[in-house]
Amino acid sequence: MVEEDSSVGLQYLDELDSWILDEDDHVRYTALDICIKLSGDHPLQIQNLLSVIISRLDDVDLRVRGAALTATYNLAVWYPHQLGSTTELLYKISTDGEVEKEQAVAVGIISRIALLRPDLVTPRVKIQQCLDQFTSRDNAESLLDDCAIDIETVEAAIKVLDGGDMASRPLESDLAPTPRKTGLSKPAMVGFTWFWRVILFLSIGIIFWVNLFRWAWKYDHLTPEGRIAVMMEEISKVKFFKNTKQRTLYLRSSMWPTAVQVLRFLPGRTPTSESFSQETRPLPDDWGRRASIVRERDGYRCRNCGVGGGPNGDAELHVDHAKPRSVGGHDQGLNLRTLCRSCHEARHARVFAQ
Repeated sequence: MVEEDSSVGLQYLDELDSWILDEDDHVRYTALDICIKLSGDHPLQIQNLLSVIISRLDDVDLRVRGAALTATYNLAVWYPHQLGSTTELLYKISTDGEVEKEQAVAVGIISRIALLRPDLVTPRVKIQQCLDQFTSRDNAESLLDDCAIDIETVEAAIKVLDGGDMASRPLESDLAPTPRKTGLSKPAMVGFTWFWRVILFLSIGIIFWVNLFRWAWKYDHLTPEGRIAVMMEEISKVKFFKNTKQRTLYLRSSMWPTAVQVLRFLPGRTPTSESFSQETRPLPDDWGRRASIVRERDGYRCRNCGVGGGPNGDAELHVDHAKPRSVGGHDQGLNLRTLCRSCHEARHARVFAQ
């Protein structure tokens, strides 16, 4: 049932933790196999099982270890901040694993942690050397392909570990570095803004009173009878039901076609859509939780300039789609990242390729 529909596994969430720790190897493997399906389709629902899954990374049974590694690899996109204590064990598996595929999955997990939270990777130098040695193998690419891991992910992790902490890691290619600068303080900005608002409202008030006095003195020279005549003339212009003086206007179509009728759009150019705002699918129902997890995953720091928010600063942090949703970007962890407001606005000021 779980093979056909992974959501069936959600019915066993309360039992999975005890099954994963069961003495029977087959029970442990079956429970972790369910976790593999859930980690891909429902990663937010099994966050509480992550610590139990990690405890099976050094299981005596090879199948159980492999299943635990695969589930951890899927969850590393969302919860790398909870895997910092496992990097030493993963380093050991990547070098001394019983089989090469086991080593490859461990390398993939370490690479994902390094890309998202390089500050948690220890021992840093040894792990960087380990990843470098693994990619230099003749069969490295085929091993990673068999485990559905891109070798580009491992190579990017090596470059990240060669840098410093999160703020100094290589920037995404579609983001421009934003220099840190000191602007006006909030009280100064509020005072500056309200100064011009007061000037604007004062000028509007003066114009209003000038026009009011002009209107009041407009008919001052008329006699009372003249003022009544002007009033009745103005009232006669108001039509409540039908304007009998309105004429019907008929437009005769031209015998010559217009240019727009001949050429709907210029040849060689993409026609402009009538819809000025492209519709995108609605955000998932659990978007608030996804955004909270992504901010926590990225250490409450902008992935571009490194400014902190939440518990680490006062910056306004947004969750951005690396590939915009308007061009088909998904809402999974690999496509989500934390950006401050300035970097987010600068990023969306660009035109994205369709």
